[in-house]
Amino acid sequence: MRLRMKDAGSPSSSTEAAAAAGASSSTPASLASASSLNESVELVPISEPPSPPHAEAMAGPAMEMLREGRVEGHLSYNRPLQIRGLRDIRVASMQHMNMVQPQPDVQIDHNVINRMAMQLAVDFHMEGDFLEHFLDAPSSSQVVGLNATHEALTTEMPSWFESSVELLLRSVEPSPSGGRTNLLAPAEGHVSSGPGSHISLIHKRPKVLGSSMNDQIASSKVCHPPSLGFAYNTANQSSAIASPQLSVQDNSTDQQDNSSDRMRQDNSNSEVALGGESSSMYVIEDLLHTVFSFLDQRSLCQAARVCRQWYAASKHEDFWKSLHFGNQITQDQVASVCRRFPRAMELSFKCVQGVEDLARQAVHSLRHLEKLVINKGSLSESFFNMLASGCPHLHFLSIHDVILGTLTSQDVLICHRNLVVLEVTNCRVMRIGVRCTKLEQLSLSHTNMASVTLNCQKLLSLDFSSCMKLSDTGVRLSASHCRGLMALNISQCSYISDETLRDICMECPQLQVLDASLCPNISLQGVRMPVLKKLKLNHCEGITSSSMGALSQCAMLEAITLDACVLLTSVILNLKWLERISLADCYKLVELTLQCPALVDIKVTDCTALMRLDISSESLKSLSLEKQSSLATLTLDCPNLLVLSLVECDSLTNSISEVLSDQGGCPKLNSLTLESCESLTTLCFTSTTLQKLSLTGCQNLVRIELACVNLQCFVLDGCCQLTHVTLAPVGLQSLNLGICPHVTDLKIEGSAMVSVDLRGCGDLSKANIICPQLSSLDASYCSSLDDKCLETATAACPSIQSLILACCPLVGPDGLVSLKKLSNLIILDLSYTFLTDLDPIFESCKRLKVLRLLACKYLKDSALDALQSDETLPELKELDLSYGELSHRALEGVLGNCTYLTHVEVNGCANLGDLVWEIESLESTHNMHDWQCEFQPLDGSAGIFNDASPGCSSFHSSFAVPARVSKTWKRKAAFPHLLQQLNCVGCPNMRRVKILDAVAFQHLSYLNLSLSCNLKEVSIHCLSLSNLNLSQCTALECLQINCPRLISLSLQGSNVTTVELVEGALQGCTSLETLDIRNCSKIFAEDLKDVRAACPRLRRLLSSTS
Repeated sequence: MRLRMKDAGSPSSSTEAAAAAGASSSTPASLASASSLNESVELVPISEPPSPPHAEAMAGPAMEMLREGRVEGHLSYNRPLQIRGLRDIRVASMQHMNMVQPQPDVQIDHNVINRMAMQLAVDFHMEGDFLEHFLDAPSSSQVVGLNATHEALTTEMPSWFESSVELLLRSVEPSPSGGRTNLLAPAEGHVSSGPGSHISLIHKRPKVLGSSMNDQIASSKVCHPPSLGFAYNTANQSSAIASPQLSVQDNSTDQQDNSSDRMRQDNSNSEVALGGESSSMYVIEDLLHTVFSFLDQRSLCQAARVCRQWYAASKHEDFWKSLHFGNQITQDQVASVCRRFPRAMELSFKCVQGVEDLARQAVHSLRHLEKLVINKGSLSESFFNMLASGCPHLHFLSIHDVILGTLTSQDVLICHRNLVVLEVTNCRVMRIGVRCTKLEQLSLSHTNMASVTLNCQKLLSLDFSSCMKLSDTGVRLSASHCRGLMALNISQCSYISDETLRDICMECPQLQVLDASLCPNISLQGVRMPVLKKLKLNHCEGITSSSMGALSQCAMLEAITLDACVLLTSVILNLKWLERISLADCYKLVELTLQCPALVDIKVTDCTALMRLDISSESLKSLSLEKQSSLATLTLDCPNLLVLSLVECDSLTNSISEVLSDQGGCPKLNSLTLESCESLTTLCFTSTTLQKLSLTGCQNLVRIELACVNLQCFVLDGCCQLTHVTLAPVGLQSLNLGICPHVTDLKIEGSAMVSVDLRGCGDLSKANIICPQLSSLDASYCSSLDDKCLETATAACPSIQSLILACCPLVGPDGLVSLKKLSNLIILDLSYTFLTDLDPIFESCKRLKVLRLLACKYLKDSALDALQSDETLPELKELDLSYGELSHRALEGVLGNCTYLTHVEVNGCANLGDLVWEIESLESTHNMHDWQCEFQPLDGSAGIFNDASPGCSSFHSSFAVPARVSKTWKRKAAFPHLLQQLNCVGCPNMRRVKILDAVAFQHLSYLNLSLSCNLKEVSIHCLSLSNLNLSQCTALECLQINCPRLISLSLQGSNVTTVELVEGALQGCTSLETLDIRNCSKIFAEDLKDVRAACPRLRRLLSSTS
C-alpha cells in the first residue's frame, strides 16, 4: 500500500478539505507561511503502480538520490515541499540535528535523472513541470530556509546535546557499524528498493524502560540492522503517521511475509501496530522531549521538517511557553500561533507594524500570559485598560521606544493589580500615572515626561535616569508616595537639589541605593542617609571636601563612586563597612586617607595632583595605582596585601623601601611592580614573602639591595643607570643583567640559581657570585672582568657546564688554570680574546665538548698540534676557528687529522687554501694492497677500500700521504672520519675543493662553501652529503657532484657558465629536492625545463627568471 497526494480540487468531502486546512494552519510561528498556500493536501491510500521496465537500469548514485526524494514525497504532508526539493531541506535539517553526515558529490547521469523524474511525476500525478521544479535552482523561500538552516548548523552544540541525539538515533535505528544512518531511506537489501514498493515498519526493539542511560546505549548496540517504514492509521482521512519503533529480527526469508501480515492486521484494526508493547514507546518520546527542550524556536522549526514524528513532537506546548514575533508578521499568523499554544506565558513584539492590534488579539488567546515585551510602535491608554482586565496573571511589562497616548492626549494611566515589574523606557509621553498595588520595580529611564504620579505602596526600586524634563517637585512628590523605596536612580536629572534629596531621604528611611550622577546641584549638605549602602556621584560638580562630612554619617556605606568630581581636593573617610571606592579623573585631589578595615577594592586613576596616600585595611589584597605623577608619600597598613602595582608614579621617593620591608605595613606582600618610577634611585629592603619584582623603566635607579629568599622573578628592563646590585640571598633560578651596562659591583647569593647572564656589562669589575647550582654563566663583552673575578666565580660555582668569556680581553692563562675546578665544563667560548696558547685549556678541561676560538688572532699555529691526538680532549666534538690568522698548515692539520670532530667551522680564514682529498695512482697492485691494509678501521671492520679497483686515484693533498705509509700514521689518520658539518664561508684563497668518498667521510652531511669568491673548481663524491651551499661563488667554472643523497643545493649568485654544466653536475644527485639558482645570469627561463628533466625528484626550483 502506498500514498499519493490529493489536490484540494479533486472530489472529496468538505470535511476532508477542512481537516487538511486545519492541519495546515496549526504550524508553529516560523512555519506559519505554509498556511497561506493555495493548495491543501491530504494523504489517501492508493494502489501500487507496476514497476517501470527500465527500473533495473536505473541503479547507481542517481537512482539512490531520487529514490530518497520519492520516499520523502510519499510521506510528505505538503505538496509544495515536494516541488521545492524536500530532499535538500530534510538533509540540511538532519545535518543540523547531527543525524547524518554530508554525502560526497557523485557524478549523475542526467538521462537517468530525466527518466526517474518522469516516473516520479507519474507516481505523484503531477504535470510535466515537475522535472523543471525538481532540478531547477531553489526558490527564494528555499534560500531563506536553507540560510536559516546554515546559520543553525554553524552554531556549536554542547557535548551533552550530541550525546542525547546519539542515544536517540541508536534507539530509533541502530547501525551495524555504530554510525548514523538515514532515517527515511530504505535499508540495504530491503524489498522497498523500487518504484512499486511500500514502506514497512514492523520491527520491535528490546524494552529499556527503567534502565540507565548506559544500559540503553548498550542495548541499542546489539540490535541487528532493521528496515524502517511507517504504519498508517486509516480510521480517518488524516492518515496520521505513528512514531517508529524497532525490534530485533532474524534476517530470514519470511521477514517480508511477517511484516505484510502484521501490516494487514494492524490496518484492519485501524490501529498503529509496531510489534511492541505501548510502554516501550515512551522511551523514544521522552528522549525527543528531552532533546527538544534545549532548542530554541528556530531550531525546533528546522527539526520539525525531518519527519512527522519530530513534527508532532516539536509542537508540544512545553516548547512554546515563550512566543517572539518580529517584523513582517501578519495578524492571521499571530492569531493562529496563539490559538495553537494558548498556555504560552511570555510574549514579545519587536519592530512590528500595528503592534497594538496584534497584541490585543494575542492577549485575547493567551489567558496565562505573565510577561509582555513591546519594542517600537504606539499604544493608547485603552490598551493598558485591556491588560488590566484581559491579563490577570501579568507580572512583567516592558515597553521600549513606544509612543504612548493618542494624537489628542498624551496622558497614560497604567493600572494593574498583579503587575510586579514595569519598564517604560525611551518612550514619548507627556504625563504618566502608575497605580499598581503590587508593583516592586519601576523604570522610566530616558522617557521625556513632564509629570509623574505614583501610587505604588510596595515599590522598592525607582529609576528616573535621564528624565531631563522631570521637575524637582515631580521627583519629590513621586518618591514621597513610596515610603518603602530601597533603590533610587535620579542620574542626569539636572533639576535635583539638596533640598529634594533631603526630603526623599526623610520620606524613604529604608533607602539603600542612590545614583545621583550628573546632578550638578547636589553637594550633600544636610543630607542624612543612615542605612545607605551604595552611592554613585559621578560628574557631580557640587561634591567637594566639605561633602565628606555627610558621607561619614553613612555608617552602613559599602560602595562609593566619585569619578570625575573635579572640585574634590581631599577625601578622609573612616567607615567600618566600606568595601569599594572609585576615584577616577579627580584632577584636584591632593590627599586620600582611608581608615576602612573592610576595604577590598580601590580604584584611583589619573588623579595627577594626588601627593599623599594613606590606606589602612585588614581586607585589602590588591592595590594598583597608575599615572599618579605627583604621588610622593605612600603609607600602607594592610597586613593582608598581596599585590602592589605602582605604574608611572614619577614622584615616588626612596621611602617606599620602608613600606615594602617585613617591618613595614605589608608583611605578606607577594608581587611588587614599580614600573617607570623615575624618581626612585635606591631600593633596599628585606622580604621573606616577595616572589615577583618588576622594576621596568626605572631609569634613574642606581642601587639595589635585596634580601628576598623566596624571590623567583626579577625584571630590570630599562634600568640603564644601575651600578650596584646586591642580591643576597634570593630564590631566583635565572638572572639577566645584560640590559644594565653600567653595573660595576655585583654580589649574588642564590642556592637555586642556575643561569646568570652578564652580557654587555662592560664596567663590571667586581663580581662575587656564590651559586653552587649554577650551570650557565655568560660574561661575554665584560671587558673589565679579570682573572681574579674568574677564579672567585669558579671556586664558588663548581657546577658550571657552559662558560662564555667572549670579548673578555683581561682573561689570561692564570684565569684559565682555575677552570680545573669546573669538572663538568663542556662548553667554553674564548672568542675575541688575546690567547696565544691553549695548554691551560687542554690541562683543565678534559670533558670539553664545544670549543669556540673565533677571531683569536694571536693564537699560534703550534697551539693546535695537541688537538691531533685524541687523548688531549677526548670528548671534543665541535671546534670553531673562524676569522683567525692560523696558517694553512695548522688548519689542514685540524681538518685532516682530528678525525673525532663532528662540527668544524673555519669561516673567514684568509690563509685557508685548496681542499683536495683524493687517492693517487700507486706503482703496483702490491703497494695498493699494502696501503689499504695500513688504513683498516681501528675497530677491526672491513676497510673502506676493499672494493677499489686497480688504477683508482690515490690520496693527495698538501699533506699528501706517501705511496708506502708508515704504521705510525694509523692513529692520526684513523678513518673513517666522524666529520658531519664543515663550514668554509668566505675563504678568499680557496680555489679548489675536491672531496672523494675514498677518504671515508661517511658522516659528512653539510658542506658550506658560500662567499668564496675565488673558488673555481668543485668536485665532490660523497655518499652521505645531503646539503651543499655554493652561493655567491662568482668564479665557479667546474662543477662535478656525485652525491646520491644530496637533497638541497644552492647556487644562488654563482657565475655558472652554462646550463649544461648544471645538468651534468646534477646527474649523480638522484635525490635532489631543492635547487636554488637565483641570480644566475647565464641560466634563462627556457633552460628550467632541462634542469627539471635532469632532476626527476626535484620539488622546489628557485629561480629569478621563473
